Amino acid sequence: MRTERVPLWTPSGDRVVFDLALEAAAVGGGRYIAHFGTVAGPDGRPVDCLYKVAHGQSGRRALDAELGVFGAFRMDGLRADQFADLLGHDLDADDGRARLLQTRRGRPVDPRRLPLGDQQLWHPVRDLFTALRVLADNGYAHRNIAPSTVLFDGTRLQIADLTEAYGQPSDDDLARDVSAAAALLHWLASGGPSALAPDGDDTQRARELDWLMRFHPDLAVVLRPVYEGTEPTAAALLQRMTAWPAPAQPAPGPAQPHRPGPAPGPGHDSGSRHPHGPDHVPAPGPAPAPGPAPAPAPGHPQSPGHAPAPGHAPAPGSAQGPGHDPGSRHSHGPGPGPAQGAPGYPHEAGLAQGVPGDSQAPVPGQAHEAGGVPGRPGEPGTARDAAGPDDVRTDRVKYLPPSRTQPNPRPQRPEQPPAQPPPQPAEDELVAGEEFERSWTGPAPARPAAPRATGPQAPPDVPGPETSAPHPVRPSAPAPGRASLPPDFPFHTNADGNRRLHPAVLWPALFVLVVLVLLVVLP
Repeated sequence: MRTERVPLWTPSGDRVVFDLALEAAAVGGGRYIAHFGTVAGPDGRPVDCLYKVAHGQSGRRALDAELGVFGAFRMDGLRADQFADLLGHDLDADDGRARLLQTRRGRPVDPRRLPLGDQQLWHPVRDLFTALRVLADNGYAHRNIAPSTVLFDGTRLQIADLTEAYGQPSDDDLARDVSAAAALLHWLASGGPSALAPDGDDTQRARELDWLMRFHPDLAVVLRPVYEGTEPTAAALLQRMTAWPAPAQPAPGPAQPHRPGPAPGPGHDSGSRHPHGPDHVPAPGPAPAPGPAPAPAPGHPQSPGHAPAPGHAPAPGSAQGPGHDPGSRHSHGPGPGPAQGAPGYPHEAGLAQGVPGDSQAPVPGQAHEAGGVPGRPGEPGTARDAAGPDDVRTDRVKYLPPSRTQPNPRPQRPEQPPAQPPPQPAEDELVAGEEFERSWTGPAPARPAAPRATGPQAPPDVPGPETSAPHPVRPSAPAPGRASLPPDFPFHTNADGNRRLHPAVLWPALFVLVVLVLLVVLP
């Protein structure tokens, strides 16, 4: 570690001297060099930071473009958890260098830790597409989503480079960002190159999607529109994550020092790093229970518990590196040196990819005994040939953890109370109903009383159903087919005994007669 005191301009326009503790090694592309380290915060505690130093006009323009995006975010009052906070900058230093200091969360992705399991993929998927949605909503396209432009702390993912962000992007620019993000997520899930990468093979998209459906079905559901070429937006892909259950407890990441934000401005709480909004995610908690074994490379299904990263198999007797998940993946054997980037991605800009260590990075296109390049069939004698036909299944259930394969138990329906008889009307309601019925039916005819037994053996006079008080009922309708006309129709006999035409015949006859007269009289 080395220390450095650097005077920089803060976002609020103040000139502040920052005390930096930087690592000896520096990484970066051709336009600037990035130093990982810590900076003393306002309270004296260290804050993880990324210190970028650029030489020449090309590097200065790159940092100036990134500074413009930070300025736009500040003007809009945006503080998204997927982006760093700008601490200070100086693009016109006396020594001719351009400098930019920002916070950070994590380090570049270590290829030795790949592939990630389903529980570890949920947060990177959400963070990456949330970052693209925020950029698109503010009129920017990133244009350089790659392993070299993101940081990962073992749980959360953060955008580390905005030097190629472009304002007023076209729909094609936004679609390329989404495709590049999908390629990056496939790399995290498999450890191998993707057909969606800038130099990927488009003819292998269907094969790659099939591999994701078998071994990472939740990720495949989210990325399916990208593989099918429908050019979805980042917001649309976030909507597809609703069916992907969030991990109960995030996977643990490396311990991070205290990380307050930059100098507080208007509307910012000095004791809060990020506002609680739709993009807020709680801090990493204790580790969840070990998940199922991640999948082997596309085109090379392996037996459970043996899933090497695409393009290489674990060396016999190799030691498992830090962060190894038992039963989920193997670290690689001793190699000559650090990995130099993920296969299938350019390295013109961004941070240098790879972490020095004792393992060998996968070589694009190199096939080993039990693995291969994603989307390429295994050679004869590999684990694919050894597996029987029953081992190569395309159904999703075989490759899901036991907790996901069991059908969800139906919730028990609450016990229904026993059916209650319908409430009986009160006595006053019955009386009112009888009075109303009698008003339009008239008094009911009295029923003849049943003959009573006489003699010494006559039973006691007990009123029964036949002798009960008459109950008003509606008269029954005439039976079908029975004549309903008066017996002397078409005549009608009045009370005096005189017979006259029935009104039902008289009035129609008069009407017909009048019509005939009018027809004759009128010309």
